Amino acid sequence: MTAALRDVDGRGGAPVEDSGSADGSATTPFDLVAVNREVGALFAQSGV
Repeated sequence: MTAALRDVDGRGGAPVEDSGSADGSATTPFDLVAVNREVGALFAQSGV
């Protein structure tokens, strides 16, 4: 599953530790997964 996570950002499987922005913004695959999970939980709570 790690290989799949590395491709989430669309950059051809760059190592997870190297896929973030220099300013530390949430652009790593793991961060995207966490954001998607949070958004999904919010939608579930709101009944959308």
